[in-house]
Amino acid sequence: TDANYEKAKPQAPRLFPRTPARSPNPLVPVSFQITADTAVNWRTLTVALDGKDITAAATRAGDTVTYVPATPFQPLPGAPNPDDLSQPFPDAPIINLHSCTVHVEDIEGNPLDATFFFSIGESPRDNIVTVRDDGFTLVDGKPFFPIGLYSVWKREFNDFNFDNCFTELRKNGFNLVHTYNSGRGQDFTLFMDKAHEYGMKLYIASGAGANRMDPGVVLKAVIRERNHPALLAWYLADDTASHVTWQQLQSLSSAVRAVDPGRITIQADPVGNPKASRYLDFVDATDGFLPEIYPIHDLEGKPGVAKVVTDMLTIRKDLQRKGNPPRTIWTIVQYFQGWSWARFPTFAELRAMTYLAIINGAHGMTWYTYGGYNKNHGVTDTPETWKNITTVAKELATLQDILVERNPAQPAAPAIVDGPQVDADGNPALSILLKVHDGKKFLLASCSTADAVKAQITLPGVTAAKVLFENRTLQLADGVLADTFTDYGTHVYELE
Repeated sequence: TDANYEKAKPQAPRLFPRTPARSPNPLVPVSFQITADTAVNWRTLTVALDGKDITAAATRAGDTVTYVPATPFQPLPGAPNPDDLSQPFPDAPIINLHSCTVHVEDIEGNPLDATFFFSIGESPRDNIVTVRDDGFTLVDGKPFFPIGLYSVWKREFNDFNFDNCFTELRKNGFNLVHTYNSGRGQDFTLFMDKAHEYGMKLYIASGAGANRMDPGVVLKAVIRERNHPALLAWYLADDTASHVTWQQLQSLSSAVRAVDPGRITIQADPVGNPKASRYLDFVDATDGFLPEIYPIHDLEGKPGVAKVVTDMLTIRKDLQRKGNPPRTIWTIVQYFQGWSWARFPTFAELRAMTYLAIINGAHGMTWYTYGGYNKNHGVTDTPETWKNITTVAKELATLQDILVERNPAQPAAPAIVDGPQVDADGNPALSILLKVHDGKKFLLASCSTADAVKAQITLPGVTAAKVLFENRTLQLADGVLADTFTDYGTHVYELE
């Protein structure tokens, strides 16, 4: 039958800036790419630069539109001046910030209305945060492995004292903190200063909090605080897909990068269904993603530890579908009880979820949440919960120089000789990751099932494996490491 083809309404066109967020060239071309599910109706295109229509002066080559300025870009009248915003961190010049606003429709009339930002000037030369091509975070070119906690502030368990707070966190291996206390004032400045004093890095929202997509509001905090030595990343969105669109977040992220090219932008969200990931649409919006993985819901621990592997593999597929852009992934693992979560993860679950995330692609680790509030109980809830989280954090602090190494060629998949071959989600029951540091080989191995698993891992040339944190050593026959993994067993081996 010859009939009209019916399908879901196509997504509106999308804009991808091609102009650098910060350029030293005052005559930098303004350029962007438009993509669409159907076809772009270029007759509907309008382009405004700093509010002035430049459509007639823009040229198009395929799906890319470019405007070459006739005169150098200059700071706009009334442009943000850090001195006018009580800038507490000096050496921030007047901002030569500009915006490009685009309207276009596809052939079915779905509209795109988007704004991106760029600035003219030299980029900062120190305390520069970037993302390496394999996803690891760099601070002034040196790899940094985040070991962080959510919702840090002065609380009753640290005697309402930032010195006590950061002393305790630092000595237990943490190097990164987040806070929900976004309101600016004396306490917030002290929070930032004390973090730096104790060698901690921060990922923070603006004074308006996460999910505020108005650049004019967000940039006030960015301008004031962009030079603070503790600042690692701007936290732009939380539970992202429930609150903002991809284009809104990309637009804000471009504004923040234009004003502060020395920091990265990040957002947090559950991963969702592997066949309809919440992250896929947002891969291009920020430099980093913090997947919220909280799988210990009921007393039986369902949906379970296996969800960590599933979510991390979903993120890997999302990145592949977007061409593997450099994106840093700092997994947020559950260590709390309350609301609809019936219990804390056990120590074995906590440790396994942490290592499974790293083995399957995390470039850093955070845990939710620090102190808890209302019906939420966080990591400081009892001496036992604090001991559990700090034990894991101190392990990662010991391993951080190893973890940030580039992945070498990996061993063959483990052979399961006894126990389940797959976990509850159908993933391989045992995940492994080989790292090489200072000429030594290290192997991380973690089981995503509570059932005991006996495995053999073939490691040619290896004769012995010291099991870190366990005070035992295994001898290998013909390069085969044989070990047992019980109750989400997790082992870290130093290979000889």
